Parts: sequence; C-alpha cells; structure tokens
Amino acid sequence: GFDLLGVTLIGSLDILWAALLTAMVVAWKRPTLRAILFGLAASSKQIPWLLAPFLIIRIWREEDGSSPLRRACRFAAIGGLTFLTVNGIFILRDADAWLRGVAGPMWDDLVFISQGGLSSITHLGLANLPKSYYLVVTLAVFGLLVFAYWRHHETLRNALWIFPGISMWFSYRTLATYWVFWVFPLVATLVAGPICRPSRPS
Repeated sequence: GFDLLGVTLIGSLDILWAALLTAMVVAWKRPTLRAILFGLAASSKQIPWLLAPFLIIRIWREEDGSSPLRRACRFAAIGGLTFLTVNGIFILRDADAWLRGVAGPMWDDLVFISQGGLSSITHLGLANLPKSYYLVVTLAVFGLLVFAYWRHHETLRNALWIFPGISMWFSYRTLATYWVFWVFPLVATLVAGPICRPSRPS
C-alpha cells in the first residue's frame, strides 16, 4: 500500500539513491563503477551512509585473488572522492552549515514521527521516552548488525540490504521511506547480483 510514485513526485530523493544502489548491484563486477555509483548515492541522501560498513565487509570478504585491504581501500577512496566531488563545493563554502544540515535529523529538535517503528511507543503517547533513548538503541542495533555481518558473512551475505532499514526502525523518526526503498537493490541482488546460497554444514 506504499505509494512510491507519490513520494517521488513530491520531491523525495529516496528513489534517486535507491536507483543508484540498484545500478551499483548490476555493475558489481566493475569495481570502479560500483564505487562511483555508491559515492553518488551517498551524495544524494544520508540513508545510504548506513550501508558503507556492510559494503566494505562484503568487498573485503570477496574471493577474487586480490588483496582484501586493497579492494576495500580502493572502494572507499573512489566512493569518497565521488562524494567529495558532489559535496566539496558546499563543504568549502560553509563546512559548518553543511555539517549541521546533514546531521540535522540526528541532533535537531525534530518531532517524533513513526510509521510502524519502535518510536510508535512515544508517537502514540504510550511512553514518553527521550530522543536520546532511541539514538542509543539505534546505534547499539547498528553496531550489532555490523558485528553479525562480519562474523556470519557467509550466511548473511545478501542480507546487507535490509540491515540499514532494521537499524532505522529503532530511530525516533521511523518513516517508511527509510526501509521500503531498500527493496530495489535487494531485488536486483536476487535477480542480477552476486547471489550466495550458504552451504549446509556436513
């Protein structure tokens, strides 16, 4: 029942980063292009930033005969340079304003909004929990997911697309756009991407 077209037409940038990440999945075998596409996705909105540690782990764990450190550093460097190419002019003109803008959802005095997330507890008036509570829980869950992905990468390899949405479910602003758009790169992974089916233990 989620109206993707309506959200896009009112100016939401979520479809942009979702499309760029979907293109990244399709171009996965081309390391330079996938890093550029991620850098562009990260330049359009903050949500794709949550994917970065999972992508680094996945690239580190790939088995293509090259150095894991070199692969990860190459991805981070190209993605970072792409990000700075888009955002550099804004950072140079007023770094403080840029930082306040991108960190606004975390630090600003925004209202509680929940479309089915944990903060429904406060949004619906069931318990008056502070925003700091949701921030701590969100960071704790995110850290746990990164650890689990590193520890159980072989089993969770394709689950990286749902982990950012899971962590955002615990934030104090749990909008549906924070998790529904991850469906696009997830489907691309299942259709055209590098699929991993974990083997059963012998």
